[in-house]
Amino acid sequence: MSQHTSFGIALRPALAVVGMLLACFSLAQPHYKLVRTEVVTEIVGKQPATETVDGLKSSHTFEMATSGFSAKGTVTVQIPTKIASDQESFSIAARLSGSWSLKATTTGIGLGLIVAGVQRAQAKGDPGPWLEPGSHALVLDNRVETSLGGNQVVRKWSERGKRFCSLQVLGHIGVVQTLSGFRMTFVYEWTTDTPESEKHLGIEVLEVKGDVELSPRGNVAEMRPLKAGEIVKGWDGIATGVDSSAKLKFPDGSIVVVGELTDLKVAAFESAGSLVAARIWLRGGQVAAEVNRASERPSDFHVKTPAAVTGTRGTKFTVRHDKLTGLTTIRVTEGLVSIIPTNPSLQEQPLAAGRTIDVSFDRYGTIRN
Repeated sequence: MSQHTSFGIALRPALAVVGMLLACFSLAQPHYKLVRTEVVTEIVGKQPATETVDGLKSSHTFEMATSGFSAKGTVTVQIPTKIASDQESFSIAARLSGSWSLKATTTGIGLGLIVAGVQRAQAKGDPGPWLEPGSHALVLDNRVETSLGGNQVVRKWSERGKRFCSLQVLGHIGVVQTLSGFRMTFVYEWTTDTPESEKHLGIEVLEVKGDVELSPRGNVAEMRPLKAGEIVKGWDGIATGVDSSAKLKFPDGSIVVVGELTDLKVAAFESAGSLVAARIWLRGGQVAAEVNRASERPSDFHVKTPAAVTGTRGTKFTVRHDKLTGLTTIRVTEGLVSIIPTNPSLQEQPLAAGRTIDVSFDRYGTIRN
């Protein structure tokens, strides 16, 4: 039996993707859509098993056993189910929960979580030692922000006149010479299909101060000055300079003020009858939102940052995201908002009026007045 036991997982983006937390951020324009998940599991002493699932399979469990070692691992992945273009940035978050049992003392046990080439060694749970006989457990979390165009491991190909991309999630567990593991491949297709239930709406620019620029469909190559009175369309990008701002009016009457040095994308569409869905992808800077609760057209309003999604149906709140620190700060002036962290190991958190909280990928800060 080898003296080195390893437990690791590798996630290597190889595709066109956008997922779980952004599944609600849909729009009527060409995009990459998740069509299937392919899973190959390799268990020591058995033939590889292949499974194909339509759409997203977001978690997978595998286990193995030898005469002196048994282990079980569960990986939960949050990836987008839709992405607008190769330039669109998105997050991949993963949580690895592992447990194993040793019948004898073993040396050199190594644990790790690698997401898109970024390794995370710190873990929550059983502090060890993992070299001693007995049962042990560990949880690892990691997140990587990337784009299809900026990641060389994204695989792209054409098949029967259609364009596809794929992203792989890899994992293994066991003794070095008797590894068991799996390969999850998420396959996306470039498409213009949109749900028939969605009617896409424009966003009115009420006011522009200073240096504010518009990127149609998020394409920075077409960037131009934004003007008051314009209609912002699905996933158009807005960027503000120093001492600059813009005021936007969504179809349900909600008002959003885009602060200085802010980089975001916006979208609005109608679904489920008269429900207006408003979406803001805040990549850096600040937005202050006053969501209209009295409108005859009820709204479903979300602001997403790399750290969390803030959702509400009628309130006043501010969201700020610092690109350098990765910290999102949420302040509620009126009403109540719901915060859903990007990290799958963190729980959803309500935040009431008069309260402020910081959210990073790793943790919540203390709620303060």
